[in-house]
Amino acid sequence: SHIFTQDEISKAELAARQISLAMMKAILLEETRQNLSELAGLHAIAQTFTLQDDPYRTFGLLSEIVTGLWNTEMCLVALHDPLTNEMRGQPYAAGIPDEQVEQFHYPAMPGMDIWHFNRDPVFRANSIQEMPGEIAAIASALGIRNMLVAPLWNAEQMLLGILLVGNHHGSYPSDHLRLLEMLANQASVVVENTRLLAAERRRTKEINVLNKIAAAASSAHNEDELIEQATRLIGEQLYPDNFGVMLVDLQKKDLC
Repeated sequence: SHIFTQDEISKAELAARQISLAMMKAILLEETRQNLSELAGLHAIAQTFTLQDDPYRTFGLLSEIVTGLWNTEMCLVALHDPLTNEMRGQPYAAGIPDEQVEQFHYPAMPGMDIWHFNRDPVFRANSIQEMPGEIAAIASALGIRNMLVAPLWNAEQMLLGILLVGNHHGSYPSDHLRLLEMLANQASVVVENTRLLAAERRRTKEINVLNKIAAAASSAHNEDELIEQATRLIGEQLYPDNFGVMLVDLQKKDLC
């Protein structure tokens, strides 16, 4: 039954503007906090990349930080194994025991087609039904309900592996795709550097072994002594599981 006066209406409009301003400040504050959390998380992830001498520890710390940053239950890195030509899960994944991580592997050749990386920079599936058929069975066995997958490219745009984040508490929002793409770009550099470092160390070890063999050749008194020293040097340093020397028996025409 009350009739609002113009003064009351003006006060109500002023109150509404004040409430709107307060709400906008709260929204901006929450966005700022989220951005700070993301930046802090990315900085922490960047710090793990200094542990290049211990890639397993690097991947483990990376996975733990990502799960906290994304409010998700699991994270793993899968890398291309040139021996089997497969993408294989790496140990120390977050939220998945190592024995289950070993079950995560699939042929590397169709990897880009599986995840549609030629179409989207990051693959997103908010349910098992949205996952590729080749992966759905593996995901189901590991208890993965939803996932984001980002590629790890080397400088020549060859696929080094993938970074998988799984089991978000809800659906993955679009801003998570952007963050994961940024993180994957950083991780790609680390993976490639780690591999180059390992290859360089192996080349250095090979050169050292060859120098030692050359020295042994000049000091050995006979063929048997040279073979014994060369076998020990090469076997211990380069091929501890499967190295030996066989000589041609000209009479029997055999290797023995």
